[in-house]
Amino acid sequence: MQLGRVSRLSMVGAIALVIVAAIVGCTLVGDSLTGVSLNKAGPSGCIRSCTGPFADQVHAEAEVHQNAINGCQQLSSAERGPCMQAEAARHEAAMQQIASGRQECMNGCHRQGGGSAG
Repeated sequence: MQLGRVSRLSMVGAIALVIVAAIVGCTLVGDSLTGVSLNKAGPSGCIRSCTGPFADQVHAEAEVHQNAINGCQQLSSAERGPCMQAEAARHEAAMQQIASGRQECMNGCHRQGGGSAG
């Protein structure tokens, strides 16, 4: 009789191990349930992927700005001032847009909760 009881216990144990292994290996959930990520790149890799393209945009905007300044300097003295002011305003708006896009990209790197409370 003892042999039958041990056999059932080992069978139940084996089934429990299979269930635990299936649950641990399940990848139906996008975010980790425990908050621990196995992805070693993590947010820092994501942030690096945000900074590169936006640094390129800043560089391109600096070139556009310099070309516009050069164009303003070719104008008559009466037109030069308003041209420079308009270019400064355009450049500031473009830089703000680039900075905003970069910040939005970096904010997307941090997981701020994935569910709803109700």
